[in-house]
Amino acid sequence: MQPNDNKDHNTEPVTDDTASTLDGAQIDPSLTSRALRWFYNRLILNDTDRKSLFEKRGLTDLTIDALGFRSNPNANKNLLEEMKSEFPMAVLVESGLWKTDATNLKDPPKPNPQFYGMSIVEKRGSDGKKVRGPDGEVIRECVWNNPILIPYFSETGELIHLRPHKGMMAGKTPHFYVARANATFRSRNESAGVRQLAVITEGEFKAAALWQVLGGLAEIGGLPGITMAKPLIGDVEEWLDAIGTRQVVVGYDNENKADEKLPGYQREKRRRFDAHIWARYLARQLSKQGLDGRVCVLPDAWRDQNGKADWDGRLAAMMKESGSVDPSPASWDKVRDIARDEFLSVVQSARSIGEFRHASFFDTETEKIIRTALDSISYEPCLPIGGAEEQILAQRLFRMAARLKQKDWFKSKAAGFLALLARAYQATAGRYYRMKPLSEKQEDFWLQLQEESRRRGDEEAKRACTLVLRGRKNLKATKRGHIPETISDFYMRPLFVLRRANGTRTRVVTIHTVHGVNTPPIEIPWEEFGSPVKIRDCFNRNITGASWDGGQSELTALHEDFAHALAFKDVIEVPVRGYHAKSKIWFFEDIAIAEEGEFLPDPKTNIFWIKRGKDIEAYSFARNPDGIDHLVDIGLMEVLGGATRGVQRMFARVYIEQLGLNVKWLAKATVKIRQFHQQRNIARKSKPILIDNSP
Repeated sequence: MQPNDNKDHNTEPVTDDTASTLDGAQIDPSLTSRALRWFYNRLILNDTDRKSLFEKRGLTDLTIDALGFRSNPNANKNLLEEMKSEFPMAVLVESGLWKTDATNLKDPPKPNPQFYGMSIVEKRGSDGKKVRGPDGEVIRECVWNNPILIPYFSETGELIHLRPHKGMMAGKTPHFYVARANATFRSRNESAGVRQLAVITEGEFKAAALWQVLGGLAEIGGLPGITMAKPLIGDVEEWLDAIGTRQVVVGYDNENKADEKLPGYQREKRRRFDAHIWARYLARQLSKQGLDGRVCVLPDAWRDQNGKADWDGRLAAMMKESGSVDPSPASWDKVRDIARDEFLSVVQSARSIGEFRHASFFDTETEKIIRTALDSISYEPCLPIGGAEEQILAQRLFRMAARLKQKDWFKSKAAGFLALLARAYQATAGRYYRMKPLSEKQEDFWLQLQEESRRRGDEEAKRACTLVLRGRKNLKATKRGHIPETISDFYMRPLFVLRRANGTRTRVVTIHTVHGVNTPPIEIPWEEFGSPVKIRDCFNRNITGASWDGGQSELTALHEDFAHALAFKDVIEVPVRGYHAKSKIWFFEDIAIAEEGEFLPDPKTNIFWIKRGKDIEAYSFARNPDGIDHLVDIGLMEVLGGATRGVQRMFARVYIEQLGLNVKWLAKATVKIRQFHQQRNIARKSKPILIDNSP
């Protein structure tokens, strides 16, 4: 039975993630771990979910029990309610088992519905295809489908995190999943020793399939999403350092997104290769750290009826082909060797980034799309904004400070500085920040500590020193080590550059403050974008409470970031409704009609994206500071302006198709229709109509 909880649950993850109580004090991480274990130890895996894990994922009883999957029935809500008397509310909120309403902080915390049956999923139509909003993004919705709960275990098999399948816990940083057995299984079955290979995939179930097949040969990790490679890169590096493996293969899904009959179809070719782009990104980042980062592409032959190939889907297909009907050891014995050979063959086919470029694996156009997108997502901002990456880094620093504090040789003031640095990164959430260099004395201290860490062979201490001493590209190379320092209480999302009719350019942005204020698109004129004083005036004019404490250096850094974000995003200003002579396009409020066809405006920005041959042109109406269109009297459209949209479109289509783009005829028609309306004196009393006065 579905719980009686139909409120709109917050599905948007926020960037600010502090390990604090409701009143701001720090929480002992061991308390949150204890709360998670209390809840987890009272859960079971029912027969229905066990059967589903076998049929859909190919997982056997041994794998299911070792990795500790649990069911997520609606009855879990009773357990969550019971925890109120066992743990402080702040601990329950910090663990993610309970949640606060970000839209109404006055409401008391309540059990997180994702732990008693609710799931946040991509909305799909009757044809199985993803439903996208006007902005092209996939729409997510809350459904009660009882997603399986996935435990994350430490190196010793202790529970450290619990996540509903595909869950999105607002305010909580994501975790990198390592396929590890629980403590009970490890003590009985798992063999020790260092694997020579690590494989990273997308999602916990795919990692589980790889662990089942290659567990004795490779270490297996999984990201909760391909784009999580950016914020979780530090956790990935930490894991690889800990296991001592140098060769890393990244293997994501292979989906056919070019066939419009399939659910994953993407109309724009540039959107069809996201998995490969992000796989290359992760492999390249790891290669920069001295590792052997490679990418494998799953065979097209593995694709199912929906055009998708993945590790767990292939394993399930092999189990089915073998005639296996249950997840017993006997079923696994039928396919173990075949599955291992096939999976290992794919992993061993992995290529380095350079080999992909020179081996003509993709056609020239596709390779160009991939490389362009890879360069774009690899861009490091000159003036960074505090987001998920900074919050994850803060949590790493807190953990390091707590562990290193227990070591006799590691100086206590160094552990204290790590905690200070963690709080500084936490404070950047939703703000621009600059990196303040360490003093020479601080730099020398950390360089000496780094050398001592190397001498002792303490990997964690070395990582801590590296984090403190790392720099950013916008700072002078002569300085090492930096502390983040915020300079604003907001950040901007650049949308496009408006090319004015007078030849000037205006940046169009949205502003988002840490106080919860989000603006509609606003314009920053070119003359105000070049001066810290003028840009402060611009912010004060357009939004209540947007504070900027940066100087010219920070503003120049912002210029470079905007140049990168807005490259090839020029939008031509259209000063009139009606016929635009330069482009030879008819523009109305809700449609543009050109020889190439009809085009609707982007509902978020009101921009008309018009494809002409291989090029895409962008147009937008001129608007005054209040957001109202500038309307210029052009005669005919002044008369037709009050007509229904259907009449306007009909006129434009007839004009283009039958009469061509002839401005002389336009002038004659303007006079005739205006005379007609003047004679009847109905211009202000009723809607104008289109009269055919042609001979």
